[in-house]
Amino acid sequence: MWMLVDHHYRRPIDRCDEVAQVSIFLGVLCTVILGISRRASDLIMGLVSLVLRLAFRDPMSGNTSIPGECTIAQVPATIQGALSCFNLHHGTTLFATCPSCSFVHKPVFKSGSSTPEYPSHCNNKPKSWLPVCNEPLLQPSSSGTPMKPYIYHHFHDFVAGLLSRAEIDALIDAPCDRLMGSVMNHRSPPSSSQDIWDGEFLRSFEGPSSNTLFIDRKGEGRLAFSLNVDFFNVEGVRVRGAATSCGVISCACLNLPLDIRYKPENMYLAGIVPGPNEPRGDQLNHFLDPLINDMVDSWEHGIHFNRTALHPAGQVVRTVIACVVCDLPAA
Repeated sequence: MWMLVDHHYRRPIDRCDEVAQVSIFLGVLCTVILGISRRASDLIMGLVSLVLRLAFRDPMSGNTSIPGECTIAQVPATIQGALSCFNLHHGTTLFATCPSCSFVHKPVFKSGSSTPEYPSHCNNKPKSWLPVCNEPLLQPSSSGTPMKPYIYHHFHDFVAGLLSRAEIDALIDAPCDRLMGSVMNHRSPPSSSQDIWDGEFLRSFEGPSSNTLFIDRKGEGRLAFSLNVDFFNVEGVRVRGAATSCGVISCACLNLPLDIRYKPENMYLAGIVPGPNEPRGDQLNHFLDPLINDMVDSWEHGIHFNRTALHPAGQVVRTVIACVVCDLPAA
């Protein structure tokens, strides 16, 4: 399975002049660093364009100079466009979630169209002996907009972004190679463990081929992840308990050193399970399905990235969920 990742090496911001770069950065800073909402950031981008237009306007004629028009044209009208300039817009799929059974419906695209289409009603059977759910999925006042959206960030796109960073690509293979050297030299594991790589599990964990170890890379990339699932109250802690609850599905790359493993820029956020209530019983599995499908492809076939920071000719990468960290309902 091939994965084209050239977009991770393109930086459209480099094609903008300095004034446009600073203007776009202002909008991105408000969203990414300060946590301002997308709607408010769109307003900021609009105000930035207005300020530039006023600054480049000739006070005598009232006309904008040609260099000014070029700069203004480089500044996106929305924060979505500003994020794209910094290559911060990742590959995602928006699913329509059933409000009743939590089944997620993948969008369908007609030939030549980029507009996603969803069924109007849920076609899932919660149990084999039960009828089809048939719950409405779309907002009645909109044209095909899901009533309860679930956005999934493609796992392979995250791995591609991780491997496009030279400082990360230089570290990613070291744990497997170090542990494989220990096994080959018949060294015993340390008496006290400071990391998952010190334990017995990954020393003896079988690889995708029989009679091979996961840590025996043979030129491939082998990445181990922890899967984290937990729920939180978006309205904060309340004396009378949680009124609303959303879930986080995320992964941490265990190949990274502990001091950078859990930094936000190195964590993978698969998706936010929409509220206001936690899924019941095994309904959480619907939200995990897209991630597990990607993991199965990666494990069984390997993902061939056409380029990484230190492998310009490409590399095959296989990934595995080595452990799961979650609260009791998620478990």
